Amino acid sequence: IVGIVCWGFGLPFVAISILWKNRYSLDNPSFRGKFGYLYNGYQASYYYWEAVIAYRKVIISFIAVFAGFFNAELQSIIGFTFLMAMIYLHLRVQPYRSVVLNRLEFYSLLVLLTTIWCGMVLNMDVVGRPMEVSLFVIIILINTLFIVTWGYHVLIYLLHYLKGRHLSLTLCCPCLDRKKTAVYVAEKNQFISVEPSKNLEDTTSIRAEEFVHATQDHPSIS
Repeated sequence: IVGIVCWGFGLPFVAISILWKNRYSLDNPSFRGKFGYLYNGYQASYYYWEAVIAYRKVIISFIAVFAGFFNAELQSIIGFTFLMAMIYLHLRVQPYRSVVLNRLEFYSLLVLLTTIWCGMVLNMDVVGRPMEVSLFVIIILINTLFIVTWGYHVLIYLLHYLKGRHLSLTLCCPCLDRKKTAVYVAEKNQFISVEPSKNLEDTTSIRAEEFVHATQDHPSIS
């Protein structure tokens, strides 16, 4: 219990306190370099959501460990109700900037909710052997499907990241005045315009949004 209180509740509280104290400096490069891992990926208004997820995991663990001492059915009902509330909260808030991350979070909660529901049914004495096997197969399938879906999106992200770091296009658009090579720098979200015969040191840059807008009317990209 002491460990849960100190580590499970204490550390997220310290993290959220630091973010709250510096909530107007979240875009500061120095602060982001130190604590950006706590809020990168979330919408600006939900910079604290990592602590919400941490507390959610702690509460689920608490229910799984301690609520079972009273009654297994009560434990399942409490866990099921709590997850229903978390799913509603997630769908209402949509804290991540990425649509994919919001979907994956929803899928993970849905899989956990379905697993608990299957466990509730399995605890019933009226369930026969065929139903037990069917529910067990459902649990295995939905968890496997989520892992495959998660792995697919991770792979797609890695491929886009690696491709974005070395993406080179030859283009002709008004924002560059003449034909140049545009190298996309993923870290800065910029296309760096380069003379074909020059090195990357002698460059001018344009925003990626400007590049996309300019090439809509001049899509001469080879």
